Amino acid sequence: MIDFRKISKSVKLVGISFMAITSVFYVTEKVSGYSSFSFLSSQVPQSQIKQRGGVIRFDPKGIYLHANETHHSVGIITAYINHKGQLEIITEAVAPIITASANPDETLAERGITAGLSVGNQKTVISFSQNGRKLNLNNPADYDKISGSSSNVWVSWTSNQ
Repeated sequence: MIDFRKISKSVKLVGISFMAITSVFYVTEKVSGYSSFSFLSSQVPQSQIKQRGGVIRFDPKGIYLHANETHHSVGIITAYINHKGQLEIITEAVAPIITASANPDETLAERGITAGLSVGNQKTVISFSQNGRKLNLNNPADYDKISGSSSNVWVSWTSNQ
């Protein structure tokens, strides 16, 4: 834990960033009239970091966890399209979270598909957009924009547990 009382009064906190393994605090201070950056961190021991992830396939017949001899999955229990037309993934517990990502593969990227996610302890909800327009995957026309025999989203979670 960082004791901010020990930081000099000439130091100004300018932002906080949570990186994959370390919480990093960016601190700037005046040094001979110039601003410089120093880093303070409280590291999570490597033995307490757990990585989970997998590939979700948007097949024309429906979504499924794409796992085989070349695609493995860790920690994903199930995935489905929820009542709001978003991809919902149920996982084993992932809190406290360090980082999470949902990355459309090259098939989806070529179509202008982007993804944004919200992570809870065991539920991750991913919304998809195409060229800035949110897709509702319950709408067949929107699902057609994302589906294909090789349309995937790669998901991963890194947590402290």
